[in-house]
Amino acid sequence: MFEPQTGASITFADYNTLGDRLVDSVAPDGIMSSQGLSTSGSASYRGVLSVITSIDSETTQIIGQASLGVNFSTDSISGSVDNFLSDTDQQYQGQLSLEQGNIDRTANVDREFAFSSDISGSLQASDEAPMTVTGQLFGDFYDDGEKILGIVIATTTVNGQTTDANSGAFILSQ
Repeated sequence: MFEPQTGASITFADYNTLGDRLVDSVAPDGIMSSQGLSTSGSASYRGVLSVITSIDSETTQIIGQASLGVNFSTDSISGSVDNFLSDTDQQYQGQLSLEQGNIDRTANVDREFAFSSDISGSLQASDEAPMTVTGQLFGDFYDDGEKILGIVIATTTVNGQTTDANSGAFILSQ
C-alpha cells in the first residue's frame, strides 16, 4: 500500500493522495478495541504524518514519511518521521522521533485513544531557521490492526518563538 519515495520526485500532492488512499481503505466501522489486539509479536507500519505550523502569522502544513513499530508484548510504540515537504513543496531536513509510546489496553475507543506517543525533533528548510517540534500523537487501530490513524498535537519553536498547540494527523498501514 505504501511506496516510500525521497527527493524531488515526490510532491506534497503525492503525500496527500497517499493519505487519501489510505483513509479510503479504512472500513467505516473498522475501529478496533485495544483489548482485542494481540498480546505477542510486533508489527511495522508506514504511511504519512502531517503537522500544521503557525509562526509569525504564517501557517504552513508539512507532511512526512512515517515509520512506526508496535511491540504487542510490551505494549510499546516507537518510530520516526522524515522526508518532509511543505504545502509549497519546500523540502525540510531533519527527523521527528516517536518515543515513549504505549498501548492503553483499557481504553474505551468510543471516547479514548488506543495509544499515544511523544513526538519531538528538529526540521529545517534550506532558507529558514531550524524548527523544533514537541508534542504527542494519539491514535487507534483499524481493520484488525492492519492500519492506524490519529491526530498530532504539537508546538513548534523557531528563533525562540513557540506557537500554541498545532494540529496534525497521521495514517499508516502494515
